[in-house]
Amino acid sequence: MISVQDGQNHVLAQVTSCASAELIAVPSALHRVLASDLRAPFDVPPTDNSAVDGYAVSSADLRAEGVRALEVVAELPAGAVYERALEPGQALRIMTGAPIPAAADTVIPQEVARREGATVWLPPHPKGANVRMRGEDVTADTVVLEAGIVLRPQELGLISSLGFPQVCVHVRPRVALLSTGDEVVEPGQPRHAGQIYDSNRFALRASVEQCGGDVVDLGIVPDVRDELRGRLLDAGRTADIVIRSGGVAGGEHDLVKEGRRRLFPELFEAKAAEPMRKKTGRREFKRGILGYREGRWEVRTTGPQGSGILSSMVAGNCLIVIEEDRGDVATGESVWVEPFVS
Repeated sequence: MISVQDGQNHVLAQVTSCASAELIAVPSALHRVLASDLRAPFDVPPTDNSAVDGYAVSSADLRAEGVRALEVVAELPAGAVYERALEPGQALRIMTGAPIPAAADTVIPQEVARREGATVWLPPHPKGANVRMRGEDVTADTVVLEAGIVLRPQELGLISSLGFPQVCVHVRPRVALLSTGDEVVEPGQPRHAGQIYDSNRFALRASVEQCGGDVVDLGIVPDVRDELRGRLLDAGRTADIVIRSGGVAGGEHDLVKEGRRRLFPELFEAKAAEPMRKKTGRREFKRGILGYREGRWEVRTTGPQGSGILSSMVAGNCLIVIEEDRGDVATGESVWVEPFVS
């Protein structure tokens, strides 16, 4: 018998990058994995622009104390450009996001201005106030998103803001699923004495799809060695990964083709909210219910931990991980927990 960690390392050591890349529309890229670094094609913002609705002026026209009357020469909405340069004694009515005109370097918010007709009275402000400078968010040709990240709504927004209609992502891995055993029956079919309905395959399918894989469902394979071997070989030829459920209770070890990186959620510590029984010499995983109470994380088991008790998987939100060299856990002691992906 090997430890869980050694088993994980053994699998990961055989994984190679099997996913090629494809170019898809940005709206279709949610939860996909970026295949190459994304660089900004231009500065963001592309020009100096106003951070507020107000009046663009030259700071040289403002007084150190008291208000200064200036002539309002035009109004500039966002999306438009003022083609001329401001002259001394002039102000430009400007909206948030509009480009700062030549010879202006400061924006006075409208809330502190007093206007009558074409004249506006403005109080002192420091040079550069309320101006968003060109490139202050992103400078041209910098990497804004690194290859390998999972694209969330915020990344899609950033990609679109840079003018990209498409993005290069990894192709979804194809994952073949099959259950084995004469005792397993498809839900909806007659169940004879000694048989159970297949549940693992459906839970695995949902987990694979949640992680971004495309599932090839191969159904249930009976306990016939040649048929199982043939189905596994066929699955290996058509899928990047083959996941088989069942047939391991008696120590049978079957070849499974790994082709996909498996991500293990990070462990962190929580306090045991109840005593937990544990045999030394092996690592144990208990289905748990994790919660935050009185300033700390606490965890308790879901109850009976038998492998056939699927209801405890529904009740739980984590795995409690108890190391090989540890025995029983007392209430209040720290244990490792591995949260489920929500």
